Amino acid sequence: MANDYASNVLREAQSFLEPRKRWLYLYILLGVVIVGRWGYHVIMDATAEKRVTKVCVALTPGMSMADVLNFADSHGMYKPSYGATLYFMGEKASSNHYGCRLEFKEGILQSSIYLQSSNYETANQK
Repeated sequence: MANDYASNVLREAQSFLEPRKRWLYLYILLGVVIVGRWGYHVIMDATAEKRVTKVCVALTPGMSMADVLNFADSHGMYKPSYGATLYFMGEKASSNHYGCRLEFKEGILQSSIYLQSSNYETANQK
């Protein structure tokens, strides 16, 4: 009986190693990864406005550049570069598609508004 079990396990292992089944399992795994990643991005984009708006509102005028950098780091946002007067601080979870338009003057935050990255150029012209 134990010998039958061992031979069945061995046959199953050999059948798993057949090239056609191996490719099938690989394609199924690849499909799950692709669908999972796509679903993650859809959910992140669908909920980004609510998340990022809260972050933009919390950035208050008068904050120093160091405060903004620490805030960005703790809230999953890309950090603005020193010396920038206008900056789009995008969210990492939404691949920089949503974020805050920051306006600095002499290293002090003047304003922060929610913005989609596709609208950044038109917002800079205003």
